Amino acid sequence: MLLSVAAMWGCTDYVSQWDDKYAAAFAGGTPVQEQVCVDGTQTSVREGDCTTYFICSNNEWAQLNTACDAQPQRMCEEGAITTSSDGVCTISFICTNNTAVPLSTSCTSTSPVTTTSSSKVVKSSSSRTVTAKSSSSKITVLDETTYTEVTGTVKCPKAMFCAASYDIRVETGKDDGSDSYGYWFAYDDYSNGGSSYFTWPYGNDDGMRSFAELSVESAGAIVGTATIDDSGDMSVGYLGLGFNVGGELLKGYDISSWKGLCIIYKANAYMGLELHPANEATVTKYDNPIATLYKPAKTTAAYIVDIPWSEFEQAGWGKYVSLSTVITSTASISFRFTNNTSFSIYAIGKYGTCK
Repeated sequence: MLLSVAAMWGCTDYVSQWDDKYAAAFAGGTPVQEQVCVDGTQTSVREGDCTTYFICSNNEWAQLNTACDAQPQRMCEEGAITTSSDGVCTISFICTNNTAVPLSTSCTSTSPVTTTSSSKVVKSSSSRTVTAKSSSSKITVLDETTYTEVTGTVKCPKAMFCAASYDIRVETGKDDGSDSYGYWFAYDDYSNGGSSYFTWPYGNDDGMRSFAELSVESAGAIVGTATIDDSGDMSVGYLGLGFNVGGELLKGYDISSWKGLCIIYKANAYMGLELHPANEATVTKYDNPIATLYKPAKTTAAYIVDIPWSEFEQAGWGKYVSLSTVITSTASISFRFTNNTSFSIYAIGKYGTCK
């Protein structure tokens, strides 16, 4: 018995040795750096008439540049329609580029009058000149982009995606081998500290069908509401609804032969249509070319619009590249929301194929 006890006393106390050598180090732990932002993402802060732009680099916000502008006097709300009457004729105006542009005329006089009412409305970005032509049934801009109201049932058999045909993916004609091209996805600003969100009235995901499939089956369109939160860390909140041209591998494809895109949609606010090149973090630093989809004259009606490639422009805060660089290596296309918007997407296709 004494030998056993002595033997036990002679055993090495490995637990104590481990505690002496390593426990203190583990007790201190390895400091974990809090994630402030995701590298490559951008944000901006508006103060008075100036906007300062920042980019996330090494988990810190680095200032890019500051741009200031004089605020013009607001003459009207963009896209708003007003009327003026002299007791005989009533003229309707639409606000375009902070200017009331004549849209249509109706008179109660018994003498013949010429009306300019139409289901076609053309709008342009603030850098373009809008000219109203009394001899035409539309407002014309230099690039001839038109917004045509859909009357009757939406039909779009030639479009790459036509909800009326119960399409659930965009038939781009491209495939990276993963058979994942054209499926709709949504993204938000959560990784940048935002809390903007989508609401899908026909369901988000039932385990077998996505929000897009549920919506197409129920409403014949991708129907949703974008709620944008500009508070907290986000000076400009955002959401996106898009698809990959070739699939989940995000390879770039040459879509220049499409000549542009056509859309059939309904919305009560402005939206953007964004082209994402492959490796956008380095190619454009996320400053991707975007075309504006304007708030239609009638927010309860669907409109068709053809958008040529020339309408897509970068904002200027990232890395500038030629448009051909992007449209010859496009990985994804998305609708971008920066306003609270209720929307319905009926179709998207190559330029001129939605009619």
